[in-house]
Amino acid sequence: MMYSFFKPLFDLTERFGEVYMAVIISFFNAVFRRPLLFILRSLRRAVRLFFRGIVILFAPSDADSSLYADEVTRAAKKCAKVFFSHPGSFPSVVLYYIKKALGRYDFGIKTLYLWLIPAICAGIVLSCFGIISQRSLALEISCGGEVIGYARNEEVYLLAKDKAEELLNFSEKSKLPEVTYSLGFIDSTDFTDSTLLCERLIEKADKDAVNACAVYQDGKLLAVLHSENDAREVLNSILSEKAADEENYTVSFAQTIEYVQVLYPRDDIVSKQEFRKKLRTGDAFVTDYTAKAGDTPESVAYSFGMTKERLLELNALDESTALFEAGTCLKVESYNSVLTFKEIKTEVTSEEVDFDEIEIRSAALYSGSSKVLSQGKKGYDQVTSFVTYIDGKKVSSEEFSRLTVADAVPQRVQIGTKPLDEAYSNSMGGIFLWPIVGAYGVNSDYGYRWGKLHAGIDLGMGGAAGSSLGKNIVAVAPGVVTVASVHSSYGYYVIIDHGNGLQTLYAHCLAGSHMVEAGQVVAAGQPIARVGSTGYSTGPHLHFEVRVNGNRVNPRPYLGI
Repeated sequence: MMYSFFKPLFDLTERFGEVYMAVIISFFNAVFRRPLLFILRSLRRAVRLFFRGIVILFAPSDADSSLYADEVTRAAKKCAKVFFSHPGSFPSVVLYYIKKALGRYDFGIKTLYLWLIPAICAGIVLSCFGIISQRSLALEISCGGEVIGYARNEEVYLLAKDKAEELLNFSEKSKLPEVTYSLGFIDSTDFTDSTLLCERLIEKADKDAVNACAVYQDGKLLAVLHSENDAREVLNSILSEKAADEENYTVSFAQTIEYVQVLYPRDDIVSKQEFRKKLRTGDAFVTDYTAKAGDTPESVAYSFGMTKERLLELNALDESTALFEAGTCLKVESYNSVLTFKEIKTEVTSEEVDFDEIEIRSAALYSGSSKVLSQGKKGYDQVTSFVTYIDGKKVSSEEFSRLTVADAVPQRVQIGTKPLDEAYSNSMGGIFLWPIVGAYGVNSDYGYRWGKLHAGIDLGMGGAAGSSLGKNIVAVAPGVVTVASVHSSYGYYVIIDHGNGLQTLYAHCLAGSHMVEAGQVVAAGQPIARVGSTGYSTGPHLHFEVRVNGNRVNPRPYLGI
């Protein structure tokens, strides 16, 4: 409220600035200062005159009224000054002036009479006020000419009425009676709460109402039974049907079940058997039940809400059967329930633990390449968890303990640090680097020759420029070596996978010149072998192929030639 009151002032300050606000304040000061001072002085004068008049009215008979008023006024001023400057001395100062007045003046019958009448009137007013303050305005609710309760407000009555109607909706005979209400004053302790008011409405609706137990599911009324024990017995038997014979296993209802003591028409209270049927939904289905020691046809039939005759019929038994041997497998009828089941189980699972990777930097490999020295191995943990299921569906899992069964073995990877040579500058403008360092001739092109497809290009020194034997062959792009082996036609050869279905092949390498191995990561421009003439070859050269999704294509566009 304070902020909303001063907000216009703050907005003006922000809009016009401090200078403009100073002008506005000066204007108001000039216009309203004198009237305000006049009003304050007049109020002070009026208070003084009122105080002086009261003092003269109660002045002693032997005192000069005017002088007495002056003395009392001065004493009051001193007491007020002491109260604000030295509060601890205030009581003693007041007593001093009272003793002084009693010693100087004669406060006779006239004076006491004048004091006594207002005091008696004040006492009467205060007593009446105290009596009235203990009484409150209430809603008086009557039914059939009889007052059944007092509500603080109409909301309390409507809540009681809703509760009563909800209960009586299950009764075919009883209906909520008509009520009238009016306003009245009652003692503050005589209010009727909604629960008691609900019971009195039901009692008026049916004179034969008795104490019973209402069962609520998440605030929704399920049924009204004779007692809480009857309701719990039925619900517990349903839980026992659902329960499994497992360690650390619990089953309960997922909804909140409440038992409320109420008044209810005797004829409409349901039995345990009727309550069990009410909780069922859908068609019956047959399940197996293993008999326990002491089971009888009657007890088993009751537990599953069946008749004894139906149980005997399902199991082809006769009436003479009185007991079942423990372990006997019986067929029983079960039903789905309107209730939802919450199961908590202890589950033990194995969980993989990823291994760490240890990088070892080495100048034995070129920069950008890597090599796995020792393969990592995943570890395994045994995890124990509390798992919650709602109607068979897993909804949460809380880890309880974890035990390491096998430790993870870290993977050791060698990372190259050796600088790449001039191969980086050997690109001819394509997306690949030139595959031979220092040899840029094309000895044989891609295409058909001698009646068969030559699926790559042969690279070397070309013509009479000299031999390319022993020159470095480099990876044309970064990738992973998939093959570094020997072939009857290719001789010593290497295949590199560059991803996205793109591979390159380098054949007729010098025997024993492989500088990489399968699985190794290589960088663009990294030497992988030397030029040789192994396999089906007529002289030192590099047979270079480009494969896209397994199909050999012309390498020229990739090399930019």
